[in-house]
Order: sequence, then C-alpha cells, then structure tokens
Amino acid sequence: MEDNNYKFPPVEKVINWIISFIFYYRLVFVLIAILGIGFLARKVYLNSENVDRLKNVAVVLTGGSIIIGIFYSIINYEHNQAKFKYDKKSTRDTLTFTTACRMHEADTISHFKNIKQLYLNNKTLFLEGKHPEIIDILAGDEPVRISFIVIFNYLESIGIGIDQGIMDESFMKKFFKSLFRDYNGYFGTHFEYLRRENHSPDLFLNFTKLANKWTHEI
Repeated sequence: MEDNNYKFPPVEKVINWIISFIFYYRLVFVLIAILGIGFLARKVYLNSENVDRLKNVAVVLTGGSIIIGIFYSIINYEHNQAKFKYDKKSTRDTLTFTTACRMHEADTISHFKNIKQLYLNNKTLFLEGKHPEIIDILAGDEPVRISFIVIFNYLESIGIGIDQGIMDESFMKKFFKSLFRDYNGYFGTHFEYLRRENHSPDLFLNFTKLANKWTHEI
C-alpha cells in the first residue's frame, strides 16, 4: 500500500500535526459543531415564517449532521493512514534490527569464519578463476559448504529485503557495507561462473546488485 500522507515538507509535518491534534480532540470539535448547529437551527427557527420553521430547521440539522459525518470520516481516515505508516515503519525497523543482530550470533560468526578461511586458503584459485576446482573443494568439505550456503542466503535475503523496501537500507549499510564490498570482491566472479554454468541467472543476484551499488556510491 502506498503512503498517502501529504508529501510537501514542511507543510506535510504541519498538516499531519493538525490532523493528529483534531483527531485527539475530535469529540470536542464534534460537540462544538453540534452546539453551532443548534444555535443556527434556533436562529433559523426564529427568523422563519411559521409554516416553514420546521422544514428549515430540519434542513439545517440534516446538513449539519452530514457535515459532521464527513468531517469524522475524513479525520478517521487520515488518522488510520498515519497509524498505518507508523506501524509499517515500526515493523520494518524491527525486522532490520533483528536481521542485523544475527551477525553477532555465535553460529553466524562461525559460518563467516569458515568461508573467510575458504577464501584465504584458496585465494590463488579465486584470483585465477579456477572455479571448477573451487566447486570440488566445497563438495569435499561439507561444513564449509553449509557455511557458504547459509551466509550467502543470509546476505541475499538482506538484498531482497532492501530491494522490496521491508528493510531500512541506510541502517543496514552501516552494518554491512564493507562486508558486502569485501565478499563480493572475494566471491563475485565465482557467482558469475555459477550463474553461467548452472543457468541460474538469479543466483545470489540481489546480494551482488546491492554490493555493487554500495561499492560505487560516492
């Protein structure tokens, strides 16, 4: 759902503050409106011909009720939109923080150590593009292969979350920019090889796109 709040800062902030203020005191405004309508109905009653008094008062009361109903509906709608925006942001922030904090879990740290060691132990193979040999090494070392899959699924999910707008990019960039840059440098050409050889063009593609974006930002 698109955010329907006003988009003209700083007018947006003022308008949304007014809406929040009116919503909070909505019963007071309704009471004032009822009193105003009652006052107007009395005035119309006193200034109308006898035969038209009830008809004119009914028109005033009906019109006033419609105006109050429309006013109440608009304020409720705008309040619900503001609440939806707040809830959406709160959910996104919670997911972002929870996902980032997984970096500090013991299992995650262990997986990162495994694939970092994989790169260091076979740096020459990666730099020379000997990808079939790298595949054989991974096939023969199950713990490292599992770590490889777990970590890059994790990083790919971050890329997808940011691409879909369900994670906060600026927050995640503070945590992961250097890591995405470094790991894309280590394994980027290997992923390109796997995409070609396995006919899997989307393999870890969101990780790669985000790493490239952050690497080339000024």
